[in-house]
Amino acid sequence: MDAPASAWHSHFYHPDCNSVLEVFRVYCAISADPCVERRRAESAKLLINAQSKGITGRGSLRILAVFANQLKDKLVADFSFFTLYYRFVFFLSRNPGQKNLAADTAIDAWKMCLEERFGLLDQFCGFVRVHQTFTVTEDTWQQVLDFSNTIRSDLSNFDHQGAWPVLVDDFVEFMTNSRASANMLAQSSSSYSNLGDMSDMVLTTPVQGLKRRATCSVDRAEADQVDGIAARLAQMEATPSKRARLRAPDYSTQEMNGRRAPSPATTLSSWALSPVTLFGAPEANGNFQHGKPQPIVFGTHCQQ
Repeated sequence: MDAPASAWHSHFYHPDCNSVLEVFRVYCAISADPCVERRRAESAKLLINAQSKGITGRGSLRILAVFANQLKDKLVADFSFFTLYYRFVFFLSRNPGQKNLAADTAIDAWKMCLEERFGLLDQFCGFVRVHQTFTVTEDTWQQVLDFSNTIRSDLSNFDHQGAWPVLVDDFVEFMTNSRASANMLAQSSSSYSNLGDMSDMVLTTPVQGLKRRATCSVDRAEADQVDGIAARLAQMEATPSKRARLRAPDYSTQEMNGRRAPSPATTLSSWALSPVTLFGAPEANGNFQHGKPQPIVFGTHCQQ
């Protein structure tokens, strides 16, 4: 986990502060020289001198933090002076023989320099720690200061067509996508919270167990229907129907055209369906008597 930016600042005196102050004074004089070639040559000599004193590399950040506390008022009041100091941090914190800053050293240096100056400092340093696998060039170092000083925290005034370094462009894209995802999540949560009472809503998506419960309801209805039919059938069996109550007439002592009538034990249903009883006995030529069926008059033949 990254240490907070304030951890780099200390009010304790460091024995190498005087050495850093001497190097810084020379660095300011060299930076004011309009000749580019002479500035480069003198800067190289100054760097060798600082290395000989052991005040360069990553270890110099602690000395620079103490030095910044001594110059705090001037750094806050004069942005040009702070810009010069910011460049001096890059100049002094490089490892010997290295032209650029290691990513982890750059992160610590940004935390030390840009505290209370860069609204997105923690997000930016976290992004660099995860995504920046290369060293940080002097140009990128300087443009990060420009970015922190000119671009608002909501990134609303960031120009995507501007000549920003790749690291800054990637960071802005990362922040934009992260905020878009967060907004979508917030809108989704708000939509769910505004649904209110859903008891009167029609379900449009399957609910676990709904099909099973619906099937059980249908089966129960069918079972009730079958039970009702069975009950009615049982009642019909217990209560003889009108047809069942009718008994066949007693023909035990009578003859009908030489044929014996059904016995009294014969039910009306079998007797009524007999051709003899429905149409009368056939004549010798096979025709029915009088050439037409003989009607059955139940009142005459059935016992009351």
